[in-house]
Amino acid sequence: MSKPFILESDRTCNNGTLTLSSTTAFIVKSVGQAAPPRCHNLPADVRSIQSALNRFAPTDGGPVEPLKEDAIFGPKTNAAIFRFQQVWELFKAGSKPDGIVDPTGKTIQRLNIGPSRSVDLPTEFGLRIPRALEIIAATRAALRLAKTFLSRPKLPGLPALLNIGKAEAEKLEKHFHVSTKPNPVQRLDAIDEIYSNMQRAIGHIPQGMIISMGEPATSTVGAFMFTFEGGFFRQARQEIDQETRLHMGSIYLCPKAKLLGPESFAYGIIHELAHFTGPRSNGIIDKAYFARNPQEYRRLSADQAQKNGDSYAQLAFELIGKPDFSILNTGFV
Repeated sequence: MSKPFILESDRTCNNGTLTLSSTTAFIVKSVGQAAPPRCHNLPADVRSIQSALNRFAPTDGGPVEPLKEDAIFGPKTNAAIFRFQQVWELFKAGSKPDGIVDPTGKTIQRLNIGPSRSVDLPTEFGLRIPRALEIIAATRAALRLAKTFLSRPKLPGLPALLNIGKAEAEKLEKHFHVSTKPNPVQRLDAIDEIYSNMQRAIGHIPQGMIISMGEPATSTVGAFMFTFEGGFFRQARQEIDQETRLHMGSIYLCPKAKLLGPESFAYGIIHELAHFTGPRSNGIIDKAYFARNPQEYRRLSADQAQKNGDSYAQLAFELIGKPDFSILNTGFV
């Protein structure tokens, strides 16, 4: 069974000190499913959380159906808190939402930031395609130079000519470690093929297909974006993922993508396109995220890097002069 590959975040966005207003959620005691003394579910506190949740549309993590602001903590309020925490990933890595809103915790902080930018995410995706294509084209040009260097004759003389593409080859080595394998040029060609597929997918050679759509309100992946392994090659057959019941031929844009700045959005597109345009099985997955754990990312072997989505985005941004780029530098928070 296929699983979606997601571009995740460990960060809860916080604009700093919050100024109380008529729309600010304020609670005295924790609200949630736990019994006292963990959660008191005071009526005024419950009503405040119900009202705050209702300010979020379902596509932004709000309740699928508006909550009745009756100050009673029931199953619907409980489910809405869980859903909000899942969508905005308001829990520690490796754990699950706890369904509790504390007076000064991450959940109430995110509620008080309010709904994210009012943008249509598929439209935003389309607006960022030209920048993503520009970066991918620059990456492929740099890979051609790197190939020149890796294919250079092993002869003395003309060192200046023999060093053409050296800088590009060093950047390729940093992210894909091709020199550790018997045929570095063959490795380079396989990597370049993925970038070529990306161009096909978003309309360069030849005209691409519409591949992005908003995350369904009933889905709570809790990421910036997600897609399926080899989804680009599943479009014609309209394949459905049996676990999520989603079409596998799309890149899905989650509410948190509204927090991404222009460059971070382009980075996300390239990362997801790596999964989307790689092989349908045994393809490109997520072995390490640079933003989450740089040390783990740098420890990847050549074989692991070639099948790691973030390696393709990191190399592309390295080659346009933005090394060690972090998607968490969103630009809108």
